[in-house]
Formats: sequence, C-alpha cells, structure tokens
Amino acid sequence: MSSTTSRYLCVVFAVVAVTNILAPIGSVMGVTNYDRRLLRKYFKCPACEPLECPLPVGYPNCEMVLEPGVCACCSVCAKRAGERCGLGSGRCGKGLYCRPLPGDPDPLGAILSGRAACQ
Repeated sequence: MSSTTSRYLCVVFAVVAVTNILAPIGSVMGVTNYDRRLLRKYFKCPACEPLECPLPVGYPNCEMVLEPGVCACCSVCAKRAGERCGLGSGRCGKGLYCRPLPGDPDPLGAILSGRAACQ
C-alpha cells in the first residue's frame, strides 16, 4: 500500500471515529453544533449558508438530518430502515444505525462506499 493511500485511509478512519464519537456525546450534552464547527474549521470547509439550501425531496414528510460529510451544511431527509447508507451517501434516521449487510466480505468498505443499510 502506498504512503498516500495509507494517509488517506488514516484520515478517513479519523473522520469516521471522530464523527461516531462526537455525534452521540454531542446529542446528549447539547454540544453538537460546537463539535461540528471544530470539524468544519479543521477540515477547512467553505462557509455554511443554510438559507441557500434547497428544500429536500420529501419535505415535510420526513425526518431532517444534515447531509453526509464533515462539511455538511444543508438538511436532507434521513434514510429509513432498510435504505442504503454510508459515509457519503446519507444518514440514517433517529434510532437507526448504518451497518454493513450480514455476510458482507468488506464491512468497512460497505460503509465507506454506501453499500450498508440503515438498521
């Protein structure tokens, strides 16, 4: 594995780890926006202008979550049970987690590529 690939994987793992650690803690402690601002600053995300975000397809009959990614700014409809999800393909609704399908030979790859499902 090349050093560039190794560094890329380390960054991806760090983002996944930080996001997974901070999301539950933030929602319990009420500091989610603070943590998101830190991540956005660290990853040099562009300015967020929520008023310029389009209304998501399915609104208002869906649960709203932030779009995928560290630099997320706009709200989208959450994925429901059984729908495909992953690091860049969408977040699951409340009480659901994005998990690889049983028997997937590459569980981490499933989450990174969007082959996982909300369960």
